[in-house]
Parts: sequence; structure tokens; C-alpha cells
Amino acid sequence: MEAKVIANYGDPGLDEDYHFDILSRYVIVMIESCQRIPTRDKCHGMIALVKRPSVLHIDAVNIPDGNPTNQQRKDAKENVSVGLAGAFSTNGISRIYPAYAMGETISIRKTASLQPNDAFFYSKFNRWDSNTWSYGAWHSDGSTLTYFSTDAMKSNLRQKTIEPTQENPNYYRGFLHKMQYEAFALDIMRSSTTITDGLTSIFGETWGGNPAVYSANGGYIFTNGMTNFLLNTVAYEDINVGNKARVASNECIPLVVTTPNTFPMPSSRSVGTIIYNPSYSPISR
Repeated sequence: MEAKVIANYGDPGLDEDYHFDILSRYVIVMIESCQRIPTRDKCHGMIALVKRPSVLHIDAVNIPDGNPTNQQRKDAKENVSVGLAGAFSTNGISRIYPAYAMGETISIRKTASLQPNDAFFYSKFNRWDSNTWSYGAWHSDGSTLTYFSTDAMKSNLRQKTIEPTQENPNYYRGFLHKMQYEAFALDIMRSSTTITDGLTSIFGETWGGNPAVYSANGGYIFTNGMTNFLLNTVAYEDINVGNKARVASNECIPLVVTTPNTFPMPSSRSVGTIIYNPSYSPISR
């Protein structure tokens, strides 16, 4: 099937200081057609957690000590990066190319269902507070849309798409905020003012058209104060038609800038005969 990426796009395995291990394992998508309104009774067949290819996953090497400067992470090929995201003291892990993007179409297939107690949902990070539950500024796609008129609305785009379970703070479940879905829906339809105006009315619960939007199949999921949608299982995987990979780059090769006449050159060139006298070892028969 085809689906479009809603949230947890990019490369959180390298761009986050906390929870980067679990965040590197999935994207949240809407299964096509995305020109549907997710409703309470149907949303679990429309919005899904999708497993990223295992070659893209990032693991935490050491147990977090609260200081990201000491944090080590490794990729599937055992390459290691150490330190703060974006300022690694050891930078051995390459970035994903091409990275996931909001609104990108990917191909997915059914896989063995992963339940909340599966290692997929485990993170070595169990700290969850106002300093750790938001993405960095990079996870803010859609914030320039006119719909996002307040700082509070924009900040919700950066709410991490996980939530710790009550049973074990090291286990998480998927979490999608109303603002993240609505940024996605408005962005993929931005070429049609008529449609985006209609969506804005639906999202603001002021739609005056067909009332079935708020009643059929339970009605639009994010109404009556509902601000989040929880995803407890993984039933799909990205089959990676776009060949996403952690691609080695030449970023660490130093740049040498100098004038041409400073390069060493031979003082003279002469043509001579090459003498070739090979020796052979006897072979016993």
C-alpha cells in the first residue's frame, strides 16, 4: 500500500539528544487516500506507526546519565557518534539520504504485529519532562501555514510522537498531536485554497456543510477537546522503495586552499629507458 508521512520525519536518531533510539525506528503515516477525514471509528485503519528499515535504526550505547555530552549512539554497522546532536565530539554515523519528509509518499506492507511490550517500543531513556518531551526546532514542518497563528499551536508541532507507559517508563507508545495531523493535511492540499479553507473550518469545528463530518463513523477524531491519538502497535513496515540509507559523505575531508605555484613540482623531466629484469622461482615437479 501507499501512505504519506505525517510525523517523526527526518533523522531523529541523529537530531535528538533524548529518546533517539526509539524515535529512529518508525514514522507515523496516513494510508492513502489521504483526502479522507480520520474518524473515531475508522482512524486505526487510516493512521499507523510504520517501522523504518532496520539499517536506519540508531541505538544508545551507554545508559543515559542525564548529560547528553557523554551520550554514545551507534548505527546498524557499529559506527559510533558521541556527544550532543549537531555537535558530536565523535561523528562516525552518516545521515539518512534521502531523509523522510512530511507529506512524502512511501510504500508499506503488513508485517508481524509488534505489541507494546515488544523491544521495538523500548528506550534506554526514561526521563520525561518539559526538557525532554519536545523535538528540536527541526520538527516544525507546517508552522509557516497561516492556520498556525499562535506560538502555542506551533509548539505542538514539536511534541514528541511518543508517550511513556504507566507500567514501565522505559516503554513508550506512539502519540500523534492534533496539530501535527492538521499541519500535514493542510500542507498536502496547499495548492487548493477552496479545500484548505474547508479543512480549516472542519478543524476549528465551525464547518457549516455536511454535518456527517462530525457524526459519521464517530466523526472527525480531533473534536470535543480531543488533542491526541495514541498508537499501541506496529503492523506495517516501509519497504524502502526509495533506497533510503545512511550514506557516507566526504564532510570530514579537509579543504586545502593554496595558490597553484606552492605545490611541489619536479625541477626537470627526462625520458629514459625502463629496465625490467624479472627473476623467477623454480617450480618443482
